[in-house]
Amino acid sequence: MGKGYRRAPVKLVFSDPELDGFNVWIKRVSIGRVMGLMELAEQVDVADPANSREQIQALLDSLYPCLVAWNLEDPEDPFDDDSPAVPVPLTPEALRDQDVALVMAIVEGMTQASGGVADPLERSSNGGGPSETLMALQSLEHSPEPSTS
Repeated sequence: MGKGYRRAPVKLVFSDPELDGFNVWIKRVSIGRVMGLMELAEQVDVADPANSREQIQALLDSLYPCLVAWNLEDPEDPFDDDSPAVPVPLTPEALRDQDVALVMAIVEGMTQASGGVADPLERSSNGGGPSETLMALQSLEHSPEPSTS
């Protein structure tokens, strides 16, 4: 069987400096899934999460299957700043144990990653114009058919 396109996991990037060093990898998700997550996230009252229990649970249920891995750590002793860090396994329960702000940051990161926001083009790029190969193919499309006589 030939090689097909394999969708590699996407590493989320967070703009919040508090999340510096926190990495989350997600599956590439459909536009429909992203739109559904966005709708659910908009229904969550971040200021009063207790009044959004059903929406939060629906958001977690929809979000968890998209997650591949994370490097989340908690201190072994939450009251000791010098306590060693312990990895938090990626499970539905662990996701549910996180604060609303972290979950919303993951959803926002997914939305940005799925929107295809790319890094700036390199200097050698033509700025998004057609490549020479593409232009050559297009010129072949419009060339007269060779005669067979």
